This record gives sequence, C-alpha cells and structure tokens, in this order.
Amino acid sequence: MLEVEAIERPLEWLPRTWPPALDAVVAPRGAATVAAIYPGGVLDLLRALREDGLNIDYAASPEGFASTHGGEYVAPAIAFTSRTLAGGVEVFALALQETIGPAKLTRTRLDVAVYVHDEAKVSLVYEGAGPAVPVLAAMRGAARAWRRSVRLA
Repeated sequence: MLEVEAIERPLEWLPRTWPPALDAVVAPRGAATVAAIYPGGVLDLLRALREDGLNIDYAASPEGFASTHGGEYVAPAIAFTSRTLAGGVEVFALALQETIGPAKLTRTRLDVAVYVHDEAKVSLVYEGAGPAVPVLAAMRGAARAWRRSVRLA
C-alpha cells in the first residue's frame, strides 16, 4: 500500500499497488473524483501522453466529462513515477497545450496538480491555478527543481 502522509490531502484514487511498467496515473480532481468526472478533452490528453511513449492509465474510469466554461480548464491530477517525472511533466504540459488549443491558451485559466510516486510514498510536486501559460511554465520548473533536489540528496 502506498504511503500518503507526504502530502496534505490523501490520494484515494491511487492504486494500492503500482504496476512496475506503469509510468503515470491520471484521476479527476476535486468533488468530481467521486463521480469520475474528467475535464473535456481528457481522452485526447491521454492519447497524446500515450503517443509520446508513456504507459498511463486512469485511476477511475470516466463516468462523464465536464465541459470547460468561461475559459477555465481543470486538468486531471496526475501522478508520475520518479523515473518518468521530469520527461512526463514536459509531455503533460505539451499535451495540455494541445488539448486547450493555441488560440485559447492565452485566455484560459488552468488548474493543475502533479504528484510523484517514489519509494512507496506520494509527494505533491506542483499544484497551481491561474493563467495557463505561467502555470505550465511553473509546473515545468517545479519538476526540474524536484529532479535536482533528488540528485543532490
């Protein structure tokens, strides 16, 4: 069983055992977690991640999809393994950009959370909300910082 004390909120959606070949797990966020409501375009997002070589799976099968109204995009939560975090976050950021679309990217607010599964514990790497472009840049920076901190330890 995964240890979840390393983060503020428990991640009930993570698998109890992490299959060795799995690179990442995606789950809906917030109150939608119970009903497995994912943001619109999540299938395209997962397809883009898989096309880039990540072995990625749902934590909960989609029961429905929320539409993004008013320029708000709540990305699904994603937990990467420690070996795929740095590259995975870059692929995730690019897939989010593709899903939102270049025309809407500058006027969309993005809400995103990225976790890492490392040695049977889960840690929050980045959680942010705001204009999509700076949030994506900060998410990439947080993944690089986490990787540097692991190397120095």
